[in-house]
Amino acid sequence: MKKIRSVFLTHREVSAQEAVFRLLGLTMLSCSVKRVFVPTDLPDSRVRILKPSRCLEILDLDSEDVYMTGIIQRYIARPSSLDSMCLADFAVEYDVCYNATASQIADLAAHDDEDDVQPADEPPAEKQYNSVISLQNDMGKMRHRKTRAILMCHKFSQQNEPEKFYHAELMLFTAWRDEEHDLLGNFETYSSSNESHNEEIRGEGSILPAI
Repeated sequence: MKKIRSVFLTHREVSAQEAVFRLLGLTMLSCSVKRVFVPTDLPDSRVRILKPSRCLEILDLDSEDVYMTGIIQRYIARPSSLDSMCLADFAVEYDVCYNATASQIADLAAHDDEDDVQPADEPPAEKQYNSVISLQNDMGKMRHRKTRAILMCHKFSQQNEPEKFYHAELMLFTAWRDEEHDLLGNFETYSSSNESHNEEIRGEGSILPAI
């Protein structure tokens, strides 16, 4: 009975197609467009990932810099040239340059410039974003995507959780630097602040990929 129990706990039935894919080492899942998740919960309810233990060990005992850098922190540190960009656009337009050297970043920028060259008989297209941007506070660099990513986030109920719903809309579709002060502004609730930004939110939300 113990052997039978062990089989049920450690094995599962698979289809013939899955067995063939696994035996041949074929890819079972792939996607041509990257997906980006943006946490839009209220700050007190938001989950963040701790830094590796090797990084925590060298921090000062009083240091509060114990979390990994996420898309929100990078958005806050975006260069001043992107002041008017909302978080949703930033998330789908830019990707992190992990461990990229200065020469590699220069090559990326040059390659993008070559891709942007237009035929002589056509007017040059307006370039909306820089190929590579440097984040403030030495947070690294980010590269403009050639294909916009798919934005993913938690959808709150407008009827059951109105404050969370309007906070998420303000967070995604308005430009801000300080989440606590910029999203509320001079209002006491996120719903009131949302009404004052209604035109801006509707305009930004209409051009984004489906959430």
